Amino acid sequence: MDFQFYNVPSKRRYWVVRADGGVYLPHFLRWGIATVGHLDELGATHQPKFDGRENWSSVHQELIKVFEKADRPLRGLNSLVGQARAFADEIRIGDWIMTPGDEQLRIGVVMSDAFWDSSPLVIERPDRPNLVLRHLIRRKVTWGPVVYKADFTSPLQRSLWANQTVFNVDQHWEAICHSLYPAFSREDTLYLSGKITTASNVNNVDVAAYLSTLSDVEVIVRALKSGLSKANFDDELHALADSGELTLATKAEFYSPGDIWVQLAGGTGSFFSKHEWMTAVVLAYSLIFGNSKLGFDGILDLATRQKIRDLMLARLEKRKMDKVVERLGATVPTKKTTALESMDEVVRNRD
Repeated sequence: MDFQFYNVPSKRRYWVVRADGGVYLPHFLRWGIATVGHLDELGATHQPKFDGRENWSSVHQELIKVFEKADRPLRGLNSLVGQARAFADEIRIGDWIMTPGDEQLRIGVVMSDAFWDSSPLVIERPDRPNLVLRHLIRRKVTWGPVVYKADFTSPLQRSLWANQTVFNVDQHWEAICHSLYPAFSREDTLYLSGKITTASNVNNVDVAAYLSTLSDVEVIVRALKSGLSKANFDDELHALADSGELTLATKAEFYSPGDIWVQLAGGTGSFFSKHEWMTAVVLAYSLIFGNSKLGFDGILDLATRQKIRDLMLARLEKRKMDKVVERLGATVPTKKTTALESMDEVVRNRD
C-alpha cells in the first residue's frame, strides 16, 4: 500500500460533466474525451472556435434562427448557451471532471481546450443498434480511476443529483480527494483519509480507540524532539492536550460503512520542515493499517523513521488496534491516480 502523500494544487477546479445519464460514458472512455451536445442544433451553420473570445451573443442569435426556422419553442435557449459556455470557457486544462454512470463515476483530467468536431463516434453493439455520439463540443480527457458513488459523502452525493449537464463542485474538493488518496496536502494543511467498511453496528469503544490513535499520531510528531518515549507518552499527550497545542480535527460520518477524515494544520513539530512533518505524520498513520515499510527515504533519516515506528507500534499494541481495525473494517483508498496528476504543473503555474 503506497502511503506517499499527494500535494493538491490549490488552483485546480472540479466539475461534473454528465454523459446523458451515463449512456455516452463508454465513448468518453474509449476516445479519451468529454462532450456536450448543447449546440448540436447549429450543425455546420456556425462553428465556434472556443479560443476564449467567442461571441456568445452571436451563438445565441444563431440558435434563435435555427429554432425559429424549425418552428420550435425558444424556451431553454439561455440554458443551452450557458451550459455550452461553461464547458468551453470556464473549464480549463488541468481541471478534473467527474462523469457519473449508474453506480459509479469516472474521474478525469482535462487535457485540451474545447474544440468543434462533427465526426460521429460509433460503438458497435451486436445485439442492439449501434450507439452513436454526435456531440459537437469536445475536450480531450485522460481518464483515471473509478469511484463508486457510495464512497462519496452525503453532501457530494446530493450535489450529483443536480439537473445541469455541466456544473462546478469546487466546494467538495476535499471529499473528492479523500475518495482517492490515503493522505494528501493542500498548502499548509495535511489530510488523512479513513473508511469504516463493516456493515455491522459500530462499537463506540472501537471508534474512541481509533480517534485516540489519531491523536497519538500527532503527539509523536509534536513531541518527538523533546524526548518522547514509550514510558512518558501519556504524560506528554495530556500535557499537549491541556495546553491546547493539539490541532488535529476530525470529520466523520459514523455509519456502517462511513468515513473518518483527519485534518492537521501546518507547523506540527516545529523541528521538522513542512514536508518532513507531513511525512512523519503519514508514516505514523500508515502503521495503523499494517504498513511494514519505513519508507520516505531521503526525507526523514533512518533513526527518526525507526523511532516513529517503535513509538507508534507501542501505541497500537496498547490500544489493541489490530482488533479495532478488524472490527471496523478500517481501510484507506488505494486508487491508481497517476493519470490524474499529469497536468499538475500546468495548474500550479496558472496566473
